[in-house]
Amino acid sequence: MVQNGRDCMSTKSLTPVSRALCALVGVLRFLRYLVAAVALTATMFGADPTFPQTVDVKDRHGISVLIISNITLFRRSAPVFQGVVKNVSGHLLSSFIPDNSPTLNGTVHKKDGSAVQFPLTLPYTCGVPGIEEKVIYRFPKPWPFSVASDVVSLEFWFPSSWQSPEDERIASENIRKPLEDLKRAIAEQNAKECALIYGNTADKKVSELTVKEEQGVRRCQGL
Repeated sequence: MVQNGRDCMSTKSLTPVSRALCALVGVLRFLRYLVAAVALTATMFGADPTFPQTVDVKDRHGISVLIISNITLFRRSAPVFQGVVKNVSGHLLSSFIPDNSPTLNGTVHKKDGSAVQFPLTLPYTCGVPGIEEKVIYRFPKPWPFSVASDVVSLEFWFPSSWQSPEDERIASENIRKPLEDLKRAIAEQNAKECALIYGNTADKKVSELTVKEEQGVRRCQGL
């Protein structure tokens, strides 16, 4: 009977059953070392399975604008953020123009309760719906964290000055509605004035109209 790994060091005196058990012990040891190696690699290169691989970046109204996927936080054991950005707003982001691309605010939340903020400059081509672009940010030394297991979560948000498609729609609506109200008020006022003019001149001949009345009639006819 195999009691421990040492019993397997000499297999000449072992029965076939014992040899099989020794082979099983060897396989289990190999799997244990393999799991440890995978865990170490995951820690070094940021492939922590508990770490979110996709972040939904929303505007101030809670509407999704960008999706950042395929996120990793390490490259060759150094803290380097990498991800793929995609515009999911369904709109052309007018503020994404060459030489003036916006910068996202990023925050890494750590297990010790602290947070590390960093800027993430986006390519202007991210303003086109459906376009995917790779982004990268290398954290400067001294490194704010050294292993992926230090990290709890990631979040991104736009600067308060950035105007999303919904912001632009609301701003346009705020301009359009007062103009429509003003046009409506002017039309109602003209209708009242013209009704008064027609009432005062309906029974008069053209030759009997004063200059002011004649001008009023012509103005109302042109409306």
